Amino acid sequence: MLKRLGTGLTTGALIGMAGCTGNGNGNGTGNGNGNGNGNGNGNGNGNGNGNGGQSIEWRHGTGFSEAGNNKDATDPSHLWELSRRLEESTDGRISMQVIGQGEICGFADCGEKLQAGVVNSASSSPANSHKQWPPLHFWVMPYLFPGDNIASINATMFSEQLWEEYWVPFAQQYGVLPFLPEEGQFRCVFIGTDAASGVDGRIRLPEQIEDMDIRRTFSRMSAQAISSWGANPVEIAFADTLQGMQTGVVDGMEIWPTAHAAFGFPEATAQAVINNWAMGIEPNWIRVDFLQQFSEEDLQMLGEETKALSEEWVRGTDEFNEQRAGVSDPPPSGSKYAENDVTVNILDDDELQAWQGELDLKDNPDQYSQVYEETERLDAIDDGQAFINMVYEKARSSSTPTTTDDFTYDVWWHDYLDEIL
Repeated sequence: MLKRLGTGLTTGALIGMAGCTGNGNGNGTGNGNGNGNGNGNGNGNGNGNGNGGQSIEWRHGTGFSEAGNNKDATDPSHLWELSRRLEESTDGRISMQVIGQGEICGFADCGEKLQAGVVNSASSSPANSHKQWPPLHFWVMPYLFPGDNIASINATMFSEQLWEEYWVPFAQQYGVLPFLPEEGQFRCVFIGTDAASGVDGRIRLPEQIEDMDIRRTFSRMSAQAISSWGANPVEIAFADTLQGMQTGVVDGMEIWPTAHAAFGFPEATAQAVINNWAMGIEPNWIRVDFLQQFSEEDLQMLGEETKALSEEWVRGTDEFNEQRAGVSDPPPSGSKYAENDVTVNILDDDELQAWQGELDLKDNPDQYSQVYEETERLDAIDDGQAFINMVYEKARSSSTPTTTDDFTYDVWWHDYLDEIL
């Protein structure tokens, strides 16, 4: 299943790297007038901004906004919290600028901008970024993760085995790695007010959305799932989807609930169908050649901060979904779905099985031959089907956590720096 790890590293333009700022001579000026060559006494009596270490200007591109995706928002991102913590812990020596609202790149093209070196790090889901890095595509296969265990997403993706057999060779081959994953979510189906008015009662089975036009993502996995339900996959820009649902250009969409709730879609939505058909996640990617500019001490600090933040966000999964978005029947007071009178349909086992149909890779493996080939484009994997089967089984293993309470990772990317850098 696995080949010997390659050693190639994709490199590109480096951005925003400033030199050392203090002169290290103990005069406390920090004005750059000294030689900065390490010949001073190095006694830390300079300006205190990291003991004369290298200053780093860091640009992160994302479609998120601080106003709409801060830590208290419905779909919170930990990007701004990481920026704040780095600013405080280094006295501003490491400055992470989060450029949001699609100003420099959006969800659909941040992977491309990162690969081109326009930004040092970026937010882009596997569904969007697999066009740059094809081996990512299998992560959004229908029912790769068990729909009744949301904890299995992060626990499986960033387990020790996956770091060693997938992410480390991925970083070696493509020059990027997931440094700050957010909490994994399940993608569900949301039907607009006009389309739902033509349905008798609650939408709980796929035949009830037959012939509806459902907005899909860039990933063909989305189109495949929608087609299997008898609906029509329609590809329109994410930014145009709300207006599309309001005007009838599309009848609904598939997305994970907190993102659906945070970006204003509840106002155009009548029913949420919690069929948990695939996972959704923003891994937040960083360039390996950018990490090479950090000192060993700074890399360890960054690794610990990102690990702690990712764990914190995973532990908040239930609150984000149930209390903030409103994934409950009925939605709790104060949630986005309660405020917008969205009917939330929590499905029973038989109903979930109806949506799954023949999409499960164990029931119909030949339908995913193309994604097996895409997975094998990672040089470390010579049998894509066997590798994906391993991930499928690992997500359902008895050792996989079944709750996000007290969630922790056993290892993290900074444990593999000798292999990655």
